[in-house]
Amino acid sequence: MIDETESSRQPTKSAGSAVRLWAGIGGSVVALAAVGVLDYATGSRVSVLFFYLIPVWLATQFLGRAAGIAVSFLAAGVWTVLALVGPDPVRIVIWNGGMRLALFMAFSLLADGLIRRRHELARLRSHIRWM
Repeated sequence: MIDETESSRQPTKSAGSAVRLWAGIGGSVVALAAVGVLDYATGSRVSVLFFYLIPVWLATQFLGRAAGIAVSFLAAGVWTVLALVGPDPVRIVIWNGGMRLALFMAFSLLADGLIRRRHELARLRSHIRWM
C-alpha cells in the first residue's frame, strides 16, 4: 500500500522539483539583478541591504542551503562591485563586502534551519494525525 502511494506521487514530485528548481534559479537571478539596479540607482548614500536578502532567501527556500550560500557570494559580489564605484577606499569596500557576505551567509543558514524545522513539524503533524 505504501509503495503504491509513493509511486503514484513520483511524477508529481519530479514535476514539482522542476518547478522549484526554475523558481529558485529564476527568482534568485531576477531578484538579485533588480536589487543591483536599485542599489546602483540609489547610490552609496542609501542602503538597500535588506533587499539583498530576498534573492538569498529565494535560493535557500527553493534550492537549499548550498544554493543560498552561493547566492550569498553573488549578492556580496554585486554589492562590492557597485560599492567600488563610490568614494570609499578599496580596503573599506572589501571589508564591508566581507561583512555583507558574512551576514548573507548567516541569513541563509538561519533560513535553511527554519525551513527544515518547518518541514519536520509538518511531517510530525501528519504522522500524529494518522496515529
